Amino acid sequence: MTIKTVGADGKEDTVQSTYQLDGKDYPVTGTDYDSLSARQVDSNTATFTLKKAGKAVGTIRRTVSKDGKTLTVKSKGTTAKGEKSESVAVFDKQ
Repeated sequence: MTIKTVGADGKEDTVQSTYQLDGKDYPVTGTDYDSLSARQVDSNTATFTLKKAGKAVGTIRRTVSKDGKTLTVKSKGTTAKGEKSESVAVFDKQ
């Protein structure tokens, strides 16, 4: 997985990881957390736990709608500055 983002300040970031949906920890580069674990909840949902030095610092839940046309990504966590963060992103298939 490679995720590229551009912040409001124009700064670009790239997060990279390769993982399986098996609940084991996998390394991550390019972000505040250093590993993640992922598991399949059901045929449409996967959850991810983001970790820093073995401690959970955030979660992500990705759900694809039953018709396969919408992906909802809910994220919760704590930033490197100790601030709480929460977001929901919805992607519609065009």
